[in-house]
Amino acid sequence: MTYPPLKTCRPVYENSPWKYQSIEIAGLPNLTIASRRRRWSSSPTVAKISIIRMELMFSRKYSTGNSLVETQSEPFQNQGKDPVRPSLPDASFLHGLADAADMVTLSCYRTALAIDEKIKPGYSFDPVTEADRRTEEVLRDLIISAFPGHSIFGEEFGAVGDSTIQWIIDPIVGTRPYLCGLPVWGTLIGLAIDGVSKMGLMTQPVTGERFWSVGDGSWTQWRGVQRALVTKQNRDLSQAIFHTNSPDRYVCHGDIAFDGLRRRTLMTRYGGECYAFAMLAAGQIDLCLELSLQAYDIAALIPIIEGAGGPVTNLSGERVDLGGHVLASANPWLHDQALKVLNAG
Repeated sequence: MTYPPLKTCRPVYENSPWKYQSIEIAGLPNLTIASRRRRWSSSPTVAKISIIRMELMFSRKYSTGNSLVETQSEPFQNQGKDPVRPSLPDASFLHGLADAADMVTLSCYRTALAIDEKIKPGYSFDPVTEADRRTEEVLRDLIISAFPGHSIFGEEFGAVGDSTIQWIIDPIVGTRPYLCGLPVWGTLIGLAIDGVSKMGLMTQPVTGERFWSVGDGSWTQWRGVQRALVTKQNRDLSQAIFHTNSPDRYVCHGDIAFDGLRRRTLMTRYGGECYAFAMLAAGQIDLCLELSLQAYDIAALIPIIEGAGGPVTNLSGERVDLGGHVLASANPWLHDQALKVLNAG
């Protein structure tokens, strides 16, 4: 299955051809979002895309030099009407969500943003910006339009609905590097059924990359080329590349033998956020360890890594769809070796 090439050019203003709701993305660092449920107002408007209901086609016009190029796909058409899977999205719907998220996150990226602070266990500083909130609002509106019976759980606005089919969203994973202008952040869009992560997509619009899985393996697209994701299946612990976001987190966790694992691997790298997990699925990194993750930090990444051949568990070897301490590995035997070392502390 091949999807249209991802576009990274910035859209220009055009009057929407649709009679329904729309998103208006305004000049940096401001943003206007107009929908059925909420409205923020600012100006001037420099871009508009349609929020498409199930029966409509998704239409975008992009600026390429001095000309306009219109691209069309159908990520929001006939969602929920498939007789085989009547209430589940397909990959094109996830990509449509990612396209909308990319427009919001890029419009605010490397601009002066007001920063609020949240209280999060294990973190001395956990920032949140209007970009986080705006992106999640856009995603929620699109999902509710197409799948009104589904529940949603997002980092910024919590849970709504009680369906066993639940969307799990983190609008900007890695707000700290986002604020620093470092392109290791991403947007995570996951879908869980009965508490088990089944579909997931990560988008990194600065590099123009997508990583996703809808149950038919895992895939990536970069520079117009789509390929299957495969983890390293022949990597021994002594040759493994190990990633964790910061060694500071382990000072208060003496029961986790972080130094033991660090000494037994080939090298350790820091600060890669969700992008490091994507690189594990792509076969570039072998081990990723993070502490005290929430469901929205990991749910979308689990299907991507598992579909590429890697296990993702807590430090007891159990599923970690709801969050917690997370270890992801390139292959099952490497995973077992790493767990033994970490639990020997």
